[in-house]
Amino acid sequence: MVVRYDLHPPTDFADPEVALLFGALQDGTREWKEELALDGEPSPADLQRPLFASGHSIGALLLHIADVEIEWVETRTFGIPREFIEEKFMGGLDTDMENSIWPEPPHLTLAEHFKILQGARARTRRLLSEVEADRLFEHRGDEYTVRWLLNHLIGHEAYHAGQILLIRQAVDRIYGPISWPIKR
Repeated sequence: MVVRYDLHPPTDFADPEVALLFGALQDGTREWKEELALDGEPSPADLQRPLFASGHSIGALLLHIADVEIEWVETRTFGIPREFIEEKFMGGLDTDMENSIWPEPPHLTLAEHFKILQGARARTRRLLSEVEADRLFEHRGDEYTVRWLLNHLIGHEAYHAGQILLIRQAVDRIYGPISWPIKR
């Protein structure tokens, strides 16, 4: 049996190039989310478990992906101010990337994390569906296009999705199989 793989860009975007890049972002998200949940859903405690003290955990990285997408699209690109409570909840105010110090994420299920990611993506879609790929935005003296922004989000998410999947494997090996019920 032949399986056909293709991107399915949204058809309601003003610019087909933005739609294609958004479709690529969506497809990448779909792939790693399926892989993460392949053997069942991890418990909230498993999602909070870092590989080392104050290190990143699956839950912290899931929130970070949503946090950065909102920060780049809404705040840096469209100038929409963030609500303190949202940024605090997602860990953006307490993460020290340069020293790999991450806050403990809230006690959430994988489905709840995925709902937060889905909400961030819906906000991105709403804002980017009306703009052209070569539209320039400025933030703190730097200029970038919507094309670059979407490419940046794809790369950022892929980077951290890889970390998430590696943490999943490492936690199994370090602590023994984690309490993820197997789907049958």
